[in-house]
Amino acid sequence: MLVFDAIISIFHCPLMAAILGIHAPFSSHVHDPSIALVVDGQVLFALEEERLNRFKTSPGIFPDLSLQAALQHCDISLSEVDVISLDGTTSKNIEFKVRRHLYQRYGCCPDIIRVPHPIAHGSGAFFASHFDEALVFSIDGEGDGISILVYVDRRHGNRQLLYKAKYPDSLGAFYTAFTNYLGFRSIEGEFKVMGMAAYGNSESYNLASLLSFDSSSGTVSFDSRVRDSSCHTSVFETHANYDFIHAITGVPPVFGANPVRTQAHFDLAASVQKTFHDTLVALVDFYVAKSGITNIALSGGCALNCLANMTLICDRGYSVYVQPAASDRGLSLGSALEAARILGDCPKSVQDMYLGPSYSDIEIKEAIKQSGLEFSIVDDISLYAAEKIIAGYVIGWFQGRSEFGPRALGARSILASASIPGNKDKLNEKIKFREMFRPFAPAILLEDMARLSGSDYESPYMTSTFPVLPSAHHLISECCHNDYTARYQTVISGTSPLRRVLVKIKQKTSVGACINTSFNLAGEPIVEKPVDAIRTFVSSGIDYLCISNFVVKK
Repeated sequence: MLVFDAIISIFHCPLMAAILGIHAPFSSHVHDPSIALVVDGQVLFALEEERLNRFKTSPGIFPDLSLQAALQHCDISLSEVDVISLDGTTSKNIEFKVRRHLYQRYGCCPDIIRVPHPIAHGSGAFFASHFDEALVFSIDGEGDGISILVYVDRRHGNRQLLYKAKYPDSLGAFYTAFTNYLGFRSIEGEFKVMGMAAYGNSESYNLASLLSFDSSSGTVSFDSRVRDSSCHTSVFETHANYDFIHAITGVPPVFGANPVRTQAHFDLAASVQKTFHDTLVALVDFYVAKSGITNIALSGGCALNCLANMTLICDRGYSVYVQPAASDRGLSLGSALEAARILGDCPKSVQDMYLGPSYSDIEIKEAIKQSGLEFSIVDDISLYAAEKIIAGYVIGWFQGRSEFGPRALGARSILASASIPGNKDKLNEKIKFREMFRPFAPAILLEDMARLSGSDYESPYMTSTFPVLPSAHHLISECCHNDYTARYQTVISGTSPLRRVLVKIKQKTSVGACINTSFNLAGEPIVEKPVDAIRTFVSSGIDYLCISNFVVKK
């Protein structure tokens, strides 16, 4: 099978199809189940199952709750869906399992298109972007046996394959192995290593022999001895070959519920990040030079490495779109957009990522009443939140439709002042209950981006870091990481629930900025329903909960 080939088990191709993208795990090797609904090439709904079942990454769980939420939101039944798209073409039984499950649960199953895993990643980035032509990169651990796929895609033309790497030559496998070695769990811990890197010396360990890019052949090489080659029964089992890594680095591995990390571990994290960064940037540079295309669409879990993305944007000057749900949680969206292309519906750009459910004031009020907490209704919730943030309080912020992807974008967020000293530590210690070395991201008005970073680049999804200018350190001191970067969310559109809050903050201070971190506790998914927000509010040090126009107090 060619890498671009889909497996199509359909009998008709509607001109305006309702397509249900399903990322459906049936084993503990597959994680982050999700649903996306695309009609006439437009994404109408997308949601991860973990948001509803409250089980982080939900390995092995079929996304029934999010499927029901999608059908309810769009007011259709499964029998009215024309096509189901599934990611993955090498699993022999996935189509049979999905058909059997849907028939048993719903009494029907629409026709099925199966999209190659790396194409689902790539299409999720390219078709969601505003590009008509782009250089597409799917970079992750592996899927369908492929770890890297590079191709040119055109919204109204043919694709051109440039490079395909098969597992084990994998950037994702390299990063995950060291993630485990440094004491973190696969899938969710890689961004913690990236946070550690700012506190280490990247020249401490030379890991170039373990992961490298060959500029003569345009290929990536990975020393698979870094990984434990024994058979794994779960995606969350360790992937690190502890003996090999210890022999190479001399740094002891990190174990235990209360791990002790020395400066050597932070230096190793920095060296891992540098090796990964240099390889990914060299890979992109090579194929930009080969194709002459500087529009870059990135997806796969490795695309969420915001430090590498900063180099591509700030140093290289490429126009980069990173699929906000770049990891496997976004495969449902990508496979549905690819199915739309196959069926002749030209996929439309995704305008924002507020693609989940919303909840009525009646539902919200009932949830608050059942909690027994004191509440009030205010006329201007944005002004109320802004004043509390300026005064030093921490706000739970729950507004409108939930975000699709791993980043809180102002619909399910915790907000705090970005300039009051001690806020970062307060959030880590009393609210998020997480490692102290992890940074927080600032949400800012786009018009303040140049003043803070020296760049006016739009970054609405927190997928890249940018420099923090020395003159701006005091303005967002609690979001400035140890390497003097910040993972900005630039807010421009009126569709963002944060726009009016930031405008009000700017009117009363000198800059429209605040800390924006996900509304959850450590180890939990971002809150989805009003009851989730209330429980998290009560269980943490959040001062006020602003949910629709209701203010909940303790």
